[in-house]
Amino acid sequence: MCLFQRLPVLAAAFGIMFFIGTVGISQAQNTVPPQVSNEGDIQRLEAVVVTATRTPVSTEKTTSSVTIIDSKAIAAKQVDTVLDVLRTVRGLDVKQSGGLGGVTSVFMRGGNSNHTLVLIDGVQANSPTTGAFDFADLTVENIERIEVIRGPQSTLYGSDAIGGVIHIITKKGEGPNSGFLSSEYGAFNTFQERAGISGGSDRFDYALTVSRLDSDGISRANEKDGNPEEDGYENTTISGRFGAAVLGDGRLDTTIRYTKSEADIDAAFPFADDLDSTSERDALVLSSTFSKPITSWWDQRLQVSLNDDDLTGKDQDDPTDFNPTGDNGYLIDIQAKRLDWQHNFVLTEHATLTAGYELEHQKARSRDNFTKSITNHAGYTQLQLNPVDNLFLVAGGRFDANTLYENKLTYKVSGSYYVEQSGTTLRSSYGTGFRGPTLNELFFPGFGNLDLQPETSRGYEVGLEQQVLAQLVVGVTSFHNDFDDLIVGTFDPATNLFEAENINEARSRGVEAYVRISPADTLDVQATYTRTATRDRETRLRLAQRPLNKGNLNILYAPWDALRMNLDLLLVGSSFSDTDNKQRVDGYEVVNLGGSYDIAKNFQVFARVDNLLNQEYEEVFGFGTFGRAAFGGLKLTF
Repeated sequence: MCLFQRLPVLAAAFGIMFFIGTVGISQAQNTVPPQVSNEGDIQRLEAVVVTATRTPVSTEKTTSSVTIIDSKAIAAKQVDTVLDVLRTVRGLDVKQSGGLGGVTSVFMRGGNSNHTLVLIDGVQANSPTTGAFDFADLTVENIERIEVIRGPQSTLYGSDAIGGVIHIITKKGEGPNSGFLSSEYGAFNTFQERAGISGGSDRFDYALTVSRLDSDGISRANEKDGNPEEDGYENTTISGRFGAAVLGDGRLDTTIRYTKSEADIDAAFPFADDLDSTSERDALVLSSTFSKPITSWWDQRLQVSLNDDDLTGKDQDDPTDFNPTGDNGYLIDIQAKRLDWQHNFVLTEHATLTAGYELEHQKARSRDNFTKSITNHAGYTQLQLNPVDNLFLVAGGRFDANTLYENKLTYKVSGSYYVEQSGTTLRSSYGTGFRGPTLNELFFPGFGNLDLQPETSRGYEVGLEQQVLAQLVVGVTSFHNDFDDLIVGTFDPATNLFEAENINEARSRGVEAYVRISPADTLDVQATYTRTATRDRETRLRLAQRPLNKGNLNILYAPWDALRMNLDLLLVGSSFSDTDNKQRVDGYEVVNLGGSYDIAKNFQVFARVDNLLNQEYEEVFGFGTFGRAAFGGLKLTF
């Protein structure tokens, strides 16, 4: 059944929940459901986004296509990982290779997985060797909100932001000292324990969480293909944020996120059980940021950061396995050090200029292969204007000078206008982006090519948001992206090896639409739809792993103060797993249900059921997914 045939199911569910919520209004107390995204903010209130312009801007003034997922919306879903939060965001396609701990890629608006820059508290977290970020180990602890900015963002963020940015922002402690303890158990013998403390005053604040996740898991190679072995997963994460007032009105913020994980893995070619192979990861993201106003019209922000990621593969003793190198396996040690000095100048009441300098040094070491590094210098500037009421304009440019590949100049212009009489917001933007070749693409033996140039993109979007009365908001955005000089591996028969080359060109274009309705303070319903048409300009075929259609229905229902429920219906159309478009991955629909109930003021019980209808499907060809799986637990706050 194709996606369009499934859409009536979405509409029917939407109608049923609307009816239930409307009937229950008279019996419900005044409980505000959590916010899911800024585009559907019913009251057009003081939600703020920082990633789109590097400065705090209210969502009604934002000129880019933005989605904000706050901590309340994350908590309502009762999920453990960020990837499960992102699955329902329009314009994004999430692909995980076989259950907890499986390599996870995110494709934004049809771009490659390494075309989306991931920030954790402003720190660039993408791998210098692959250019992508693996979401497999990123859990939801201590996250205040997630900002998703669609479209080219290289003007402010440089390489890897060719298609967009996902920014994970952690919580800042505030108020009296407090804490929590929680424990969860569920399907596949899955345990998770969490603990956290936080607090803050005018002079000092802190927030610290620790979590542990263990699961027997499922077979990564799909069980239906004769692979019965369970592949386990372990994850320990520590996340902290500490802030202090210094030098009068200055502030020093330090954030740390450390993850240690281990996942059993299976053979990829062919897809089959591997009884003794594991992948271990130690990942550290550390930053320190000093901010202080210089004058009433000039403030500055200096951040230094470290992204250190060690990946170790082990294949114990079976020479027939896919990696027959004994206990040593493979080791990839990655480091990215970065300095970012940003200045904001308030030129007038209606004009703000942002300018800054970035220095980044990346280094990678692969056992028995190479140890290489790369350095990049960049300067950027951006002007924000509000020339007349309700009109907001942004223009910026950036120059990147690199030690190994061609220097790049990128720019972006965007604007929005709010028609107060009709409640209509119009947005439009045009920008360029680039992705520099990674250390693997430049140096990896038998594959790397020092003559590679950066991939580039040009993209534009036009969007409209319409508020209907106070309870209903609808929106639609049309987008178009062109990608040039894409880096791919081509086979050289003379050497019998693949070599990286700039040969591909691709295009993606489509439409993102949503409707959000809040018929009562107790009920919030949002439906989204994304159509993404991709094309390899040489072969005229669709790009791999990009579904043409995707839809989502999210219902948040809080009939009274103590009870909160969340339902997600995800509809994903078919895609192809290969560039030749010969191996089709069927579309699927998944229903997830979560909720919590406050037994007492400081004691909560929570539960969720993933894949409620027990659908059999694949996200990535040959890799397994969960059937129906139930989880539940308790949370104590103090």
